This record gives sequence, C-alpha cells and structure tokens, in this order.
Amino acid sequence: MKRFAKVFACACAAAVVAAGGFSGCGGRSTLLARAADPQRYEYTQQGVEARDRVIKASNDFAERFTRAVLQGYDGQGNVALSPASVFTALAMTVTCSDGQTKDELISALGIGEEELSAGFGRYFSELNIEYTGGKVAAANSIWLGEGYEFSLDSVQKLANEYFCSSYAADFKNDNERANLAVREYVRDNTEGLIDTPFNLSYDTACALVNTLLLKDNWNFYGDELPLTSQQYAFTAADGRELLLNLIEGNYNPGIAVEGENFTAFYTSTANSFKIHFILPDEGVSVGEAFDAGALNTVIDAGDYNATDEANKIKNYTRALFPAFDGSYAGSINDALKDMGITSLFGEGCNLTRLMPGGGVCCNSVAHVAKFSVDRRGIEGAAATVADMGPTAADPGEYEKKYYDFIVKRAFGYAVTSPCGAVLFTGIVNNV
Repeated sequence: MKRFAKVFACACAAAVVAAGGFSGCGGRSTLLARAADPQRYEYTQQGVEARDRVIKASNDFAERFTRAVLQGYDGQGNVALSPASVFTALAMTVTCSDGQTKDELISALGIGEEELSAGFGRYFSELNIEYTGGKVAAANSIWLGEGYEFSLDSVQKLANEYFCSSYAADFKNDNERANLAVREYVRDNTEGLIDTPFNLSYDTACALVNTLLLKDNWNFYGDELPLTSQQYAFTAADGRELLLNLIEGNYNPGIAVEGENFTAFYTSTANSFKIHFILPDEGVSVGEAFDAGALNTVIDAGDYNATDEANKIKNYTRALFPAFDGSYAGSINDALKDMGITSLFGEGCNLTRLMPGGGVCCNSVAHVAKFSVDRRGIEGAAATVADMGPTAADPGEYEKKYYDFIVKRAFGYAVTSPCGAVLFTGIVNNV
C-alpha cells in the first residue's frame, strides 16, 4: 500500500525520520529521510557487471549530452560540464515518474529502471572515495515544498537506492531561507567551489539536487609538474597565437589515437583519474570533433595501444598541455528536450510516484560546473538542480535564461574516473 504525507517545514513527525535539519548561515529546512551509506556495497562479480552497465549508460549519455549543450554556441570562453551529475539527477527523477515521462527519461538515460536500480549503488559508491591527496564525492538530495502531498515509499526508495537525503523547506512562505538552505547544501558539498543562488520559486513542489566534487594531484606528494624549457605556439579559437611554456605530463602507456578529424591522448593523476585531450585537426573546430564521435573514441580507447605484441614494443607518451579552467551556469532544458525529454517540462508531466496528486512539472533543470587544471593537479565541482512546480497553462510564461559560451575551440577534454566513468567534459578556447 502506498503511504502519503504532506510536508510541513516545522512539523515533520509524519515523515520517514525527523532528525534535525540543514541550516547554515540563515538557511532553513528539516531532514525527512537520511541517505543510505554508499560504501555498504561488496564488490562481487555480479555487482561489478551491474555497475559497468550503469557506467556504459552514463558514458553514452555523456556523449549525447555534451553535444546537445554545445550545439549552436559561438563564444570564446572555456566550458566545463558534468554529464555524470546530470545523469544522476535524472536517474533520481525516474524513481519519481511514471507513464510517458518515465519512458522518455529511461530512453535518454539509455538503461532500464531495474538495471539502473541494480547497478546504481556500486556506481555511486565509486563516486565517494577518499584518496591519498585527492577525493571524489557525490551527494543527492530532494527538497520537498511545504503543503504538498508526497509518497513516503518514494522518499524511502530514493534514500535507500539513490543515497538521497530528503528535506522539507517552506518555499512558499519563507522562500529566501528555503533557497538559502539549498545554496548552503550545494556550497558545503562542493567545498565552496559552487556558491550559486538557484532561485527556486515560491511554488516549488520539490527540487532534486546532485552535487559532485573532484580533487586530485598529479603525484602523491602534491609536487608541481615542470614546465617545458621551450615555448610552444598555442592557437586560440580566435586565431591568436600565444607563446606558452606547457606543463610536462608524466609518461603514460600508449600512443595517440586518431579519429575522423582529431587525435587524442591522456594524462593521469596520482589516483588514476584521466584527462583525455581531444585535439581537432587543423581547420576543424572542437564542436565538429565532438560531432564526429570524439568522446566515444576516447572512452573506447582502452590502453591507447600501449603494447604492440607483433613487434614486441611498449609505447609511452607524455602530454604537454597548458593550465586552463572552464565553467558553465545555466538552464539545460533545451539540451534535455533535444535528447527526447519533453513531457517532463509540460502538462503531460507524470511525477505521481512521488507526488500522487499530480499537476506538477519541471520548471527548469539548472546546471553549474567548474573545472580547472594547473601544475599541481585538477579540481572540479558540479551541481544539477531540477525544480518541480505546478503545471502552468502556458509554459512560456516562465522566464528563461540563456548563457552563451562556446562553439569554436582549441581543444576539448573528458575526465574519467579510475573505473572509466565520464565525470567532466569540456572545451578550451583560450588559456
């Protein structure tokens, strides 16, 4: 039997557990259900196979999502995205949805609900590991608006299978402090790298939030990598040539792979996170390289032909690369619609597994990401916030914000975890 409850910001005894709240410098919310511990999973062969199916779906999604966001941009800045953060937020949304909305989400994610549920725990646990000199940390939460009816069963499923903490927040009557609580949650879980107001509306029924943090050094001692003694001409997207002393990466097994109109190689951090550099051929933009399947090529590159068995040769290559950073902040509604997720944003939205009363749709999916590389190591953070509210008669009445970033770029990149999951993608136009 389904269990339902109404959310009250200050009286949550009817919820799963009432155990304090999330309040920092003025933000206000109440904890309803605490996320399960993602470290509880044992790594059986069956579990690894289930995890790998989720990783494959996530990586396929990363390729399509990156192309969808970058399509049509014409800017000179650098862009960073976190497909893994968006994938996780949408995976949680599957648990809340039904009918056509669920079908569209599953199609876009590229994996069935049962397979997703079976492998997500192992996938997510590998996004929560402390290393020597580095870490990767992901967190999920759902913020339920005061006065709305919700399913306790769905909240508990989110907590147990998607490691999602649930909070009640009074968006209607105390919107400022409810928004501040969400902002503080994101800021705390990204160690201050993302401190963004998401401006959730007074009518917010629920907001699904994912955060992702990645930090690692090039070596266990945190020493800086050397710069090349000679300068190299780096051509920016606008055609300018900059003379730079590049960072000397360590030698890694393999040789560069060639795609349709690009070449690619990687460099590794101390804990085996990889940055795959995608260098378009002369006269080709990075957007064209991504359209030609560059991301899939680097995902499938494996050991980059490290060993030539026929000729008994082991190949090693080092990458010489500039320091850079990139960011993104804006709505990804249009990109998700291009990927076939349309009913989520309109009158046909079906989130009745979480909100049994219906009449709720997604107002906006906001994505914020930052990624940087210097001589010491890498650092990245991301947040994805899906704001659900009452279905509007005319969705066009909502304000839409668009942020122009990039089409023509000097190089693109993808950051993968030790188990091969794509965590960040991006493009670099100038340094």
